Amino acid sequence: MKQNFIHLRNHSNFSLAEGMLSFDYLSKFCIENFQPAIAITDTSNMFGVLEFSLKMVSLGIQPIIGIQVEIAESSFDEINVCLLYTSDAADE
Repeated sequence: MKQNFIHLRNHSNFSLAEGMLSFDYLSKFCIENFQPAIAITDTSNMFGVLEFSLKMVSLGIQPIIGIQVEIAESSFDEINVCLLYTSDAADE
């Protein structure tokens, strides 16, 4: 059964003080729910990108790399921006 929904905003345990999802949990979730791809969008860091990519690709899951950054225009305003990237290189 193929799913059309893909989670694009997930904080892993590399997202300090915000996330606690391990890559083992995320890969198991994708397999059990027939999801062909998943993203991580940790806050202000990309420490887990390589480990995440290797884990997902080894299981046939398309990794989508993202980061959530906070941009402050002033001390009172904050804007959260989420940037995502994926490549078709896994299909080659």
